[in-house]
Amino acid sequence: MDTVPTTATTDAAPAGRLAGGWRTTAAFAGVTALSMVATLVLMCLLPHSDYLRYIRADETQQYPKTRWIYERIHFDPTPIDVAFFGSSRTGGAIQTAIVEEALAREGIAAHAVNFNLPQMGRNLHYALVKELLESRDVPVIVLEVTEIAERHLHPQFSTIADAGDILEAPVIGNLRYARDLVALPGRQLDLFLRSLPQTVGLEPAPRFEPGQYAGANLDRGDVLIDAEGNRKSRDRTMPEAELRAAARRFQAGIDDPLLPEALAEVEFGANRFYIRRIIALARAHGTRLVFLYLPSFGAPPEPAERSVWGGAGPVLTVHPLVQESHLWLDETHVNWTGSQIVSRALGPMLAPYVRPDLDGTP
Repeated sequence: MDTVPTTATTDAAPAGRLAGGWRTTAAFAGVTALSMVATLVLMCLLPHSDYLRYIRADETQQYPKTRWIYERIHFDPTPIDVAFFGSSRTGGAIQTAIVEEALAREGIAAHAVNFNLPQMGRNLHYALVKELLESRDVPVIVLEVTEIAERHLHPQFSTIADAGDILEAPVIGNLRYARDLVALPGRQLDLFLRSLPQTVGLEPAPRFEPGQYAGANLDRGDVLIDAEGNRKSRDRTMPEAELRAAARRFQAGIDDPLLPEALAEVEFGANRFYIRRIIALARAHGTRLVFLYLPSFGAPPEPAERSVWGGAGPVLTVHPLVQESHLWLDETHVNWTGSQIVSRALGPMLAPYVRPDLDGTP
């Protein structure tokens, strides 16, 4: 007598084939994902010339000083005794030749260098300080501070920083992290391909051209380059009524903390992370760290976030020196006259830190 197959027996084979198909698909997807991850990791490890990163940033024309920064650090043997880091406020306020003259009047022969770039962002400052201190002995670093508690990081960090620092960037409070991480493999591949013809000898590697080098000091005394790449003549003064109105708008536009004080490390944590890294780098290399308050017109007399970094070094301020409206190019930058006043005043302010023996250890 024939046996009639049950429903369970009839459905077993298709069900088994279906389960096997899912397992095959899942395995294929897993292998594909792992292959993609491995490819991206290998792309991030592709070798290239560090010099190219700075040249690449320089090519944007918005940051036409980055190539010079690398060349000043690596190819110019002139000592670097005082290194300034900051935004276009530092670029506009600090004339290093005048600072050197002011230090000379204090009996100190020192070489000052302005490594400013437009726009604030402690991640970029960290990348530049690291490049400097890993290559040169620098007695003093002067770091710009302002009346603003910074939330945002610098967009050029992903161009200039090495791959390891991009991968190790903080996640909390860093709105650029995903963007920088996604862009990293492509950046590495582009730099590798640009380096490849030089690696195999088909064309010469980028090299330092002394005839095109701007010299040991690159102070733009006649022009200010802002964060948008605009060039402004610095030999002018904003009319007082216009300046005061612009300053009120600027101060009103400074956002109050969005989160409670207990969550400040979330809101401002990314920039604080890099401030702490800069402090640690300076200590590791025996470099004195000095903070310089460069306020906007009408700003409070004290910088923001002083409780975060204030114990790491002295805080110098030029706030009392720049209260007159005729010293301002616009609401956030002093003009040529203002920069001369600030730069001359820094001689006696910096002297005890450039030469601690003059007035004891600071």
